[in-house]
Amino acid sequence: MTGLAEKLQLSELSLSFILPEIILAIGIVLLVFTILFKPSTRKPVAWTISFLCIILSIVLILSKLSSHLNPIYLFHGQLVQHAPALLFILVCDVAMLIGLFMSLPYIQKDENVFLILLLSILLGCHLLCLSANWLIFFISLELIAIPGYLLAAFQKEKKNFEASIKYFVFGSFISALMLYGISWLYGITGTFNFYDAAFNEQIQLNQHAMLFIAVCLLLGGLLFKINVAPAHAWAPDVYEGAPAQVVAILSVVPKIAATGALLFVCYHIQTRYGVRLSVLIAYLSLFTLLVCNLSALRQKNTRRMMAYSSIAQSGFLLMAILNFDLQNLPVVLFYSIVFVLGNYCV
Repeated sequence: MTGLAEKLQLSELSLSFILPEIILAIGIVLLVFTILFKPSTRKPVAWTISFLCIILSIVLILSKLSSHLNPIYLFHGQLVQHAPALLFILVCDVAMLIGLFMSLPYIQKDENVFLILLLSILLGCHLLCLSANWLIFFISLELIAIPGYLLAAFQKEKKNFEASIKYFVFGSFISALMLYGISWLYGITGTFNFYDAAFNEQIQLNQHAMLFIAVCLLLGGLLFKINVAPAHAWAPDVYEGAPAQVVAILSVVPKIAATGALLFVCYHIQTRYGVRLSVLIAYLSLFTLLVCNLSALRQKNTRRMMAYSSIAQSGFLLMAILNFDLQNLPVVLFYSIVFVLGNYCV
C-alpha cells in the first residue's frame, strides 16, 4: 500500500507539470458541450474557448521555460519535459494560434467540430514532443493523424472526400508499419520506455540488422508526418482537395512537432545506442529535395505546385538535424519559425 500511495503521489505531482495539456483537454470537452448552444451563440463561444486555451498554454510554457531547464520525468518516466521539447511545443502553439486567426473569417458552419479537431491535433503535438514511451509516442501520432483525416473532408465535397480517403489509406499503412517496428523494439529490449536504462543495455547487447530495421519502421510514422519522400505521395492530393485553411495548418503544425520528436528520438538512439541513422536521413533529405522540386516544375495546378514546395522544405528540415545534436536546436527552431511565417503568408 505504501508503494501504491507513493506512485499516486508522484502522479499527482506530475499533473502540475502538464497544465498546458490539461487545459487543451478541458477546452476539447467544453467545445463538445457547445453543440448544445444555439447557432447564434455557438460560434463566438467556441472560438473564445479555443483562443483562450491556446493563449493560456503559451503563457504556461513561457513560464516553464523561464523557471527550469533540466529534464523532468513525469508519470514514472512515461513523459519527459525538457527545454527543447517545450520550445517545439511553443512554436506549435503559436503556429496554431495564427492558423485559427486565419480561419476565423472562413469557417461559417460546424465551427465547434472544426475547433475540436484542431485542439486535438495540438494536444497530440504536445504529447508527441514530451513522450518517452513508444506507446504514448504512437498514440500521440494517431491523435494528430485521425483529426487530420476528418479535416481533409471538412467541406464535404467530392474532392475533399477523395483527399481524405487517400490520406487515411496512406496514414493507416504507415501506422501499421510503425506499430510493427515498435513490437520489434519491444521484443529486442523488453521495454517501451526509450529513456530507460534497460532499453540502453539491451540495445548495446543486440547490435544487429533487425534493430536497424525496427528503428526504420518506427521512424516511418514521423517521416510520414514530416512529408519526407517517398512517404509524401498523399500530400499533393490532400493539399489540392482539402480546404485552404486546413491545408495551412496541417502543413505546418504536425510537421514541426514530428521534426522535434524525430530529433529527440534519433538523438537518444544515435548517441547512446550506436545505431547509425545519419546516412539514411541524409539520403532521404536529398531524395526529397530532388524529387519534389522536379515534380513541382511539372505541375499546372497552383496548389499541387505549392504542395511539392512544402514537401521540399522537409528536406531542409532533415538537413538541420543530420547529426542529431541538440546544439543545432536554434537552427532547427529558426528554420521552423521561418517556415511557419512563409507558409502562412503564401
